[in-house]
Amino acid sequence: MPLEFASGSVRPNRNFSHDFDGDIAKVAVGIRGFNLSYGAGVDHDVQTLSVLLTSSYSGKQLSVEVHAALNDSSGHTLDVHGSSVDVVAIAWTGVDDPSLTLANEYDIESGGSSPPIAVACTAPLVRTAVLSGFDLSYGAADHYLRTLEAGVGTSQSGSQVKLSGSAQMYDGTGHRASVASVDGGLLAHCDPTLPMQILSTGDMQNLARDKRIEFGSKSIDTYQIMLTGFRMQYPGGNDDHEVTTVGASVSLGDTGPGFAEVNGATWLNDDSGHRQDDAISHVSAVVIGYAG
Repeated sequence: MPLEFASGSVRPNRNFSHDFDGDIAKVAVGIRGFNLSYGAGVDHDVQTLSVLLTSSYSGKQLSVEVHAALNDSSGHTLDVHGSSVDVVAIAWTGVDDPSLTLANEYDIESGGSSPPIAVACTAPLVRTAVLSGFDLSYGAADHYLRTLEAGVGTSQSGSQVKLSGSAQMYDGTGHRASVASVDGGLLAHCDPTLPMQILSTGDMQNLARDKRIEFGSKSIDTYQIMLTGFRMQYPGGNDDHEVTTVGASVSLGDTGPGFAEVNGATWLNDDSGHRQDDAISHVSAVVIGYAG
């Protein structure tokens, strides 16, 4: 099984480690979700919100350093024991397949793009971006939060692909993040014999029933899900509030030959009962299917 998946939930500022069955030839990392909290019963303004993954590998072993921040300008920081990041890794192991590209890029400014990444053809059968981190900050000051969003995409010219980024954080009185960037992973392949498909979930927010994603082949039976973007916002015209907890997550439900059921949600709340508006808050993801 040259394509292998690994995932796990990790507290901020800890490492995620995994031993694959074969030696790692290439790997991309992303996130399935995150939950950042000041702790139960407290809320504060926000200065910085971020998630950062840095990966390295040797032989069969992958190591991912997981960093996250939620802080104001008065010294309040996230509760490590009440916060987590769900890490996902997709690796090609054994003899390298040059038709497959797995890569990560960092610090993609909102509205900008990454340096070009070489792929094996001008018309990949699969070409998708996954979110692997984000960095949002008001700068030296802190403010209430109204809206928080981040996402990634791709563009291609010839045999080079760039990851594009979109990210923003703002309150209800005109303060916007002065730092807004994302990190992303690229999954692309040009091999018609590789039994892998990647399908988008579309936007999801606490769906009453899991959404069924149908693949084109019943031979596909191994699945993983990775976040591509999120948006969360408090309800009301320009209502903004402090924050207790902020997060997003996507998950797999029932799976079988040629299908996977999925769901997802964002959450945003303070300690006074204010929470996200589900009508305008959502997550998006991709499901990777592989005939293992």
